[in-house]
Amino acid sequence: MKRNSGKRSNLAGTLSLSSKAKIILLALAFIIIVSTLWYTHDLVTQLSRKEKEIAGLYARSFEYLASGSVGDGEYNFLFNEIIKAIDFPVVMTDAKNEPIYPFRIYTKNILIDTALSKEKQREYLKNLIQEMDEKHSPIRITYQDTIVLNYLHYGESDLIIKLRQ
Repeated sequence: MKRNSGKRSNLAGTLSLSSKAKIILLALAFIIIVSTLWYTHDLVTQLSRKEKEIAGLYARSFEYLASGSVGDGEYNFLFNEIIKAIDFPVVMTDAKNEPIYPFRIYTKNILIDTALSKEKQREYLKNLIQEMDEKHSPIRITYQDTIVLNYLHYGESDLIIKLRQ
């Protein structure tokens, strides 16, 4: 039996110290990238859930108002506190899913070109609603859980859009 004259035949023995360091750094970089992507995905999921809860609360507020058992102070709380929390686009439609005019009152965080005709603005909102509904199902606003009064359509905040990129 011949002995290998001190040379290692395995891969670890053939790599220099600088090559080993590069492999370790590459592995660490990969771990950091995967961890960052996972964390960002988790963050987007949490933010999306929070936006859905806020949109639901907004819709339930309108149901509460429609019930007629609301005092003046409650109006202020509902609209000042809840509306402040909305930082994502919202469009309210009627029971037939048509945008309600005047559009600026029934939308939030949406820029509508007022130089356009009323019909062009409506068309723009319908297209936007279709995009929103692809990501989030509209929330029904009902009276006594039976009569559909409106639908609330909502999109994603700028923060979620940036995190997804």
